[in-house]
This record gives sequence, structure tokens and C-alpha cells, in this order.
Amino acid sequence: RRQRQMCIRDREQSSIEVFKGLIQQLEICRVQITDEVNRKEIDKVLEKMRYSDPVSSPAVATENEAIRQLILQLSSTTDEAAFAEICGAIMKQLEIRKMKNTKEQG
Repeated sequence: RRQRQMCIRDREQSSIEVFKGLIQQLEICRVQITDEVNRKEIDKVLEKMRYSDPVSSPAVATENEAIRQLILQLSSTTDEAAFAEICGAIMKQLEIRKMKNTKEQG
């Protein structure tokens, strides 16, 4: 039983690290942004991520990966409309992630 608790705790810790890594990736991306409009967009996403539950159930691995891919796209996008669209897509993935996480835990 103790072994099982350790395994669950390790998995939880690992999932938290994954999500923190996404936030860090986004923060690094933000540093490179000079456009004020784009910076405001990324700030909204960062705010939402900071208040999201960092624990990821296995059900949200797809969303975490989608967020990672979208962040990669952001770092190479300067066009404001495209940038806002990608930020919106990240927000949508965060919502889906939240719903799936809640279902998995509840």
C-alpha cells in the first residue's frame, strides 16, 4: 500500500513538472516579445496558466502536448492577429484540460 502511495505521488509530481515546464516555456517566449499587443495577449494566457491546477491526470496528456506545440508556434509568430489566434487556442486547451482533470479527479 505504501508503495502504491509513493507511485501516485511520483506520478503527480511528474505531472506538475510537465505543467510547470509549459509555463516556463511560455515565460521564455514572453521575454522575446517586443510587440505590446502580443505581450498583453501572452500575459492573459500566463495568468490563466498560473491559476490552473498544475496536476495533470493522464487524460490531459493530449492537451498538454497541444499547448506545448502552440507555445512553439507563438515564439515564431509576430503577426498580431495570428498571435491572438494562437493564444486563444491555448486558452481553449486549458479549458478542455480543466474539464478533463475535474472529471478524472471527481
